[in-house]
Amino acid sequence: MSAFRRHLVWAVVALLGWGCAAPGKPALLPVPDPERRYELPGFSVLPPRGADWSVVPVGTVVVSRTREEPSPLLPFLLDPLFVRVKEHVRLVSPAEVAVGAMAFFRAGQEYEESGRTHTIMAIARTFVAREARLEDRASLRAWKEARLEQELKGSSRFRLRESQFDEDASPRAACVRYRLTYEDREVPGHRGSVFVVMERGLSCVHPRWPRYVIDLGESQRVPPGRKPVTVAQEVEPFLESLVFDAERPLVVETITVGSRPRGVAYGHGAVWVAVAGENSVARLDPASGQLVAKIPVGSTPAGVATSEDAVWVANQDDGTVSRIDPQAGRVIATIAVGREPVNVAASGAAVWVTNDGSDTVTRIDAQTNRVVATVGVGRRPAGVAVGAEAVWVTNTGDNSVSRIDPETNRAVGKPIFVGPGPNGITVTDGVVWVAVSGLGLVRIEPGTGEAPRTVALAGAGDVVVHRGLVWVTNFPQNAVSRVDPRTNATIGRPIALGAGPLWITGGGGAIWVGNVGSGTVSRIDLSD
Repeated sequence: MSAFRRHLVWAVVALLGWGCAAPGKPALLPVPDPERRYELPGFSVLPPRGADWSVVPVGTVVVSRTREEPSPLLPFLLDPLFVRVKEHVRLVSPAEVAVGAMAFFRAGQEYEESGRTHTIMAIARTFVAREARLEDRASLRAWKEARLEQELKGSSRFRLRESQFDEDASPRAACVRYRLTYEDREVPGHRGSVFVVMERGLSCVHPRWPRYVIDLGESQRVPPGRKPVTVAQEVEPFLESLVFDAERPLVVETITVGSRPRGVAYGHGAVWVAVAGENSVARLDPASGQLVAKIPVGSTPAGVATSEDAVWVANQDDGTVSRIDPQAGRVIATIAVGREPVNVAASGAAVWVTNDGSDTVTRIDAQTNRVVATVGVGRRPAGVAVGAEAVWVTNTGDNSVSRIDPETNRAVGKPIFVGPGPNGITVTDGVVWVAVSGLGLVRIEPGTGEAPRTVALAGAGDVVVHRGLVWVTNFPQNAVSRVDPRTNATIGRPIALGAGPLWITGGGGAIWVGNVGSGTVSRIDLSD
């Protein structure tokens, strides 16, 4: 499903669970102040007016945990010694995190009288037009008309009744007003019934970022036998409240890949995702976000890395590394390494693998597919990265980072203490960045003699440096944070993602994050 259709469907069925035969009342957040603007990346809006309107939460955040039973779903390591935690959560408002789309929901009399099937929403969202820059009203109108026709074509669920697009004369930006009426024939719990969906709104090209379209709309789903509710006076202040700012707009797309996605890497014109619950690696097209192939590998794949002519996968439960030929799309070699390999890094002819169960790092010769060295490091090694004339390894068992000399294949110097729960690690421009789950982001500058510096972040899982920023996954917050490496300060609010974001990579015009708790990959668009 394309990004456009995902947005269209979301506008209609984001509240699907609320339209079932005996639905529970949705969890909503009150609008604290009707005069307070909601700030999204690149723009801000006012909420609709009226006591019936509430904010749809964008997710949850963990506020406490209790031990329960063994679990394989904790950061990085699928270890039965860990315990499942029962999470107590609170709802997250769009005001707390960076989101590219948000919604207000009207839970009024009509909603209750209809058995909670007559839904009315006001939606602010961001689209990206990757194929072209939209520089005026005419090009925006043509783009919207073409996309609507393309995405409704062949749909069995939605049938268009009427559409109208008018160029808006407002001087604020290139804008188009629209009205749509279409049928929804597959509302869950109401098979055989035809609901009518009516949308109206305003779409504008962002004046600073012409590949992004900001859309404010009202969407009303009307059950059979009921009449639309007139809410123009309530919604019009929302539709007319659009104000732009200079920040890049945010588009986060969600791609389903399978059970328990873990490692993610970019290379060979594709995104590669270890799908631990299916013993496979998913291949994604970075341009479309489509899942194009699944390649069987070993048992419980974890870390993934790419080299000049291969994709390398650490298979935790069978102690092997799979080598994938990216052109053929299949495994061409399986190499035995240590116990419970969890991560992998490739540099030149060397492939380095952390073995959590044997406290070692295995070096593979990429030309022969043979193990050429086994290096002892700290307890329970996890992340691995190559750079600054060394191989760097996080040790979760003793909260440290080990340094390996690739010339001698030996650990050198004393392990560097970084804090509780070091996981992901990367090296860029001579700086080592470590994601430490119990502390935050740790910065190490080898050779300077300076002590490691820390950026406080909650539940840091993995880290990548891309497009001049340091990106860090925040597992408990279901988000990713951005850090400016020049100041070691966070930038803006955390970006909301799927459940349990762990591994992260950058490439193909985006940041890619594997969400282990929701079986998805989040794509954060970075189009110019």
